[in-house]
Order: sequence, then C-alpha cells, then structure tokens
Amino acid sequence: MKKFITLMIACLFINTIIFGELLEKQIEEKNQEEMLTFMQLTAKYRFGNDLKVGDKVTYKKLGVEGQHCSLEVIENNNQKLLIKEYFDNITYYILWDSKTKEICDFYGYDEEKKLHKPELLNEEKLADNLNEYRTHGFLDMLPKIIKSESITTFQTREKSIPCSKYELELSDDFKQEKSKEKIDQFLEKNSFYFSSEIPKMIPFTFVTLSFVNSLDLLTTDEGFVKNRSLELADYSK
Repeated sequence: MKKFITLMIACLFINTIIFGELLEKQIEEKNQEEMLTFMQLTAKYRFGNDLKVGDKVTYKKLGVEGQHCSLEVIENNNQKLLIKEYFDNITYYILWDSKTKEICDFYGYDEEKKLHKPELLNEEKLADNLNEYRTHGFLDMLPKIIKSESITTFQTREKSIPCSKYELELSDDFKQEKSKEKIDQFLEKNSFYFSSEIPKMIPFTFVTLSFVNSLDLLTTDEGFVKNRSLELADYSK
C-alpha cells in the first residue's frame, strides 16, 4: 500500500509538471499569435515608401543604460525588403513587400540564438482576432492619439531637424481634474515626435502598438524620433 501511495504521488507530480509545461506552451503560443496579429495588421504603417538598402535607425532606451533598439534594411529583392530589427537582445527579420505593404516572412533569434519562425496568420484569422480584441475591450485599453499643431525640433549629431508632435487624446474628466500646468506636463512627457528627415522604420515595441487606435496618423513618410521610452541615437539614409 505504501509503495502504491508513493507511486501515485510520483505520478501526480509528473502530471503536474507536464500540465504546467503544456499551459506554459499554450500561453507562449497565444502571446505569439497576438504579436503576429498586431505586427501583420500594422505592417503597412511602419515602413516608408522610399526605403533602400543601408537605411538604418538606432534608438537608445531611455532610463536603461546601454540598451538600444535598431532597424536596418539589409536586402532588396524585387521590391521585397529584408528588414533587421533588434530589441532587448532579440533579433528578428521582417520580409516586407513594398508593393503590397504586407509581411511575406518573419523569423528571429532569441537571447540563446535559437531560431523562431512562426507561421504567418491568414486574413481570416487576422480578422477574427481583431474582432475578438474589440469584443473583449482590449483595444479600448490602448490610447488614442492626435496630432498637435505645434512644431518642434530635435538635435541630432549633425543638425537640428524639424519634428511633428503627436499627443495623447485626453478625456474630459482628466482635463477637469487636472490643472493646465499638470496637463501640459503630462502631454509633454507622453508625446511622440516624428520627422521626414528620418528613414521610416517605426519600432514595433513602445511605438507602433501605441498607435493601434490611431494608425491613420502613420500614413505619412515621417520616421520616428522620440517618445518617453525611446530616443533617436543615430540614423543613415
């Protein structure tokens, strides 16, 4: 009897481990699907019409010493651009069709240099996922952004470049609760800056996702310059 109980406990322990691994795998697959959904849906807004091999943007991560993000066009095969994106020790590659403005292929390497090549989602699956996010109110949690009338500048290593400014759209309740000074400080801290001087390769993390509810603002050929998380460090075009 004692041996039987010991065996049952061992089986329960093994099953718990297996279930945990399966659950972790399901969560990982779900997160990957969500990332692919937004990456594919926003692809036509992230990259400029005049990109060429050698174009590159590098951003420093504000508040974190030594960390950066970069995007670079490394190949052009019949107007299909291979774009290398690096962020948080993860490197991935996007094959982007500049005619259709769609992602043709996507793969990357994690911190352990392990290759990941998820299967892209078809149009039906993308539409289903988007409807699901709307139904569950996920998109309502993301900010809405408006273009500011003010024009500002950003100092690069070589020159000062003009920038368009984009701000969060504030609710009436927020405006009534805060003083003008507090509102101005909040908007300034959470603004986004873009410039036509910069190659348009907008980082996915920290930038593109913020514009999910305002993607029409990204239809220009302005490249990203700065927000509260990332700031342009260097570029070439």
